[in-house]
Amino acid sequence: MAHSGAAFDFTGGDASMVAVGTALRDAIAVINEQASGGAEVRLDVLDRLHGALRSALAGDVGLSWPSEADEAVLLCAEVRQAFLHLFDSYASVGAEGAEERSACAVEFVLWSRLARRAVPDAVWYLLGANFERAAAIRSVVAGDEAGPARLLLRACAFYTAGLDQLHPRDGYDVSRLIDVCLPFLALDREASASQYSLDPERGFSPTRFAAGASARVWYFATEAAARYLAGLSGRLERGERRLLPIQPLADLQDGLRHLLAHWSPAPPLRRFRRHVVSGSLSVVRGLAEIGGLLKSGGDSATPVEWALRDLSRGGVGAFAQGQDVAATPLRGELVSFRPNDGLQWHVGIVRRVLQMDKGAEVGIETLSTRPATVEVDDGSQPHQAILFDPVIKGEAVRLAVPKSALRAGVPVFVTVDKKLQKLKPIDLRAEEGGVELRVYQVL
Repeated sequence: MAHSGAAFDFTGGDASMVAVGTALRDAIAVINEQASGGAEVRLDVLDRLHGALRSALAGDVGLSWPSEADEAVLLCAEVRQAFLHLFDSYASVGAEGAEERSACAVEFVLWSRLARRAVPDAVWYLLGANFERAAAIRSVVAGDEAGPARLLLRACAFYTAGLDQLHPRDGYDVSRLIDVCLPFLALDREASASQYSLDPERGFSPTRFAAGASARVWYFATEAAARYLAGLSGRLERGERRLLPIQPLADLQDGLRHLLAHWSPAPPLRRFRRHVVSGSLSVVRGLAEIGGLLKSGGDSATPVEWALRDLSRGGVGAFAQGQDVAATPLRGELVSFRPNDGLQWHVGIVRRVLQMDKGAEVGIETLSTRPATVEVDDGSQPHQAILFDPVIKGEAVRLAVPKSALRAGVPVFVTVDKKLQKLKPIDLRAEEGGVELRVYQVL
């Protein structure tokens, strides 16, 4: 990072973001070593660093997102680290830096969600303690009020909006929508239709309703915001784009649907009850590796071992130990897994990744408990694929194939149990981590 006089530059010559976390950490280290004017001088320099970082984000990140989700996640992790350095450094200048420290805490929550990282309890404690002092005798606090309440509401909105489930670029766009509807959010002593609560006696981290909440609990109220978002969606459907308060967004309607789903009175919930278990989970990652594993009966690959945390009819939860980026699975990645006391390899897709200090919490949706490898031919050339369902005439089957391997809209042939079967494409296809999940009907 270059700096001259009062200006700091977080961008390289190609106008793309550089390693901002490392650059800002190094700049703060130099300031701490050289500053002779005490807290006032450090505060001035920190404010200039903070302003330069925010200007760089507004000017570059929204335009220069990597196309690959894993690269975008790493970029968000760097920005997250930059705000963490500022958050920690503002503590050294006392009360004069309290307001900016809280602002950095909110940005840290946003970039943590985009980077699929955990938010430390200390961040929530700071935001919550500031809010409690300002709203001790209140019963409702709305997001159109400046001060600690607005900061806590904004952080809570980022945390509950499912930003970690989107490509970081799309999540960043949704965060802009959140800022637009912030005046319609509130913290309320009454539960109403709220899905999240913030309990001072539990550290103020937003949680789903839990038994035993204290008398000091606040509820994150989203009803008015959901109505406002529904109105924006209606305008968009009617083609009234010029009346929208925010533009341009590439997929504004998708962002609206996403927020409405998460802030509705009945947000997305787990379909199956989870059962807490312990044990080890053997995991093989990647389409080619999984295909070889299934073809050989389990002898062709060396699996990694994850700690098994919970299981349900719909999937499993696990913990992948280690801080190596390459060892961390990606959301949307195809994996094959088997408990250490199991015999059958299952295939699933990673739906949730939360990076922690010593590894990552991983949620896997089970796609098939009886997967098989097949050769699929669309008339141009055959490809290896993974079949998830029994082949029954008239029924639908799902296949995992390499990205762009099969022509769209073209019937394919597979051989199952030495019998050639023709499959008709159904207009359903999802692309996840370089793998296409296609649906066909058996003719």
